[in-house]
Amino acid sequence: MKNKLTKSDQKRLIEVLDQAAQHGGLNFWQTQGFLAHLHCYPLSLDPSGWSCAIAAMQPSKTHWPFDEADMDLLFVLYNQIHEQLHQKQQLLPSALDESIELFQQRQLTQPLRNWCAGYVFGFRFLKDKWQEQLKGEQFEELDECISMVGYLATLGSDEEHALAWRAGGEPSADDLLLAFEQALMAVWSQQKSSQTLH
Repeated sequence: MKNKLTKSDQKRLIEVLDQAAQHGGLNFWQTQGFLAHLHCYPLSLDPSGWSCAIAAMQPSKTHWPFDEADMDLLFVLYNQIHEQLHQKQQLLPSALDESIELFQQRQLTQPLRNWCAGYVFGFRFLKDKWQEQLKGEQFEELDECISMVGYLATLGSDEEHALAWRAGGEPSADDLLLAFEQALMAVWSQQKSSQTLH
């Protein structure tokens, strides 16, 4: 199976996931954040579980939530994120580079917000499993990292703190980006340190 989506593959997958999102599932950017978090977990996961979570369906051992061709595209995206994380040590997709630049100007794009939301959802999806893997203090640290990612996503909302921040309030965009990157790296480092214990 290939490790990277073509432009036509990506267009098709965006359509499929946008349709899923209309029924409570994850859209394309949310799915990327969700799968990025799943790759931070040190043990292998059943694809039927995470693919059904993307589609907002009950897990099934006998039926995939999408048809075979679309499931293949989802697996290609999964492999693409695996390579991005494990080989390139790249936590955010390159396609979000422009979103990061805009964040430095206190603008939060929908793709970045959705990626963060998907990443947080990935943690919620695996919360019980993480608690089995990590001791109390380690899990609390992980929880704090996820809260940081979730907080970043709220800065594009109409909430009072978000409006104040976009108007120039503290903290600085650079400080927030640094904390965001450190939070993602901390989750990633827990994955690698946990993996060495098994």
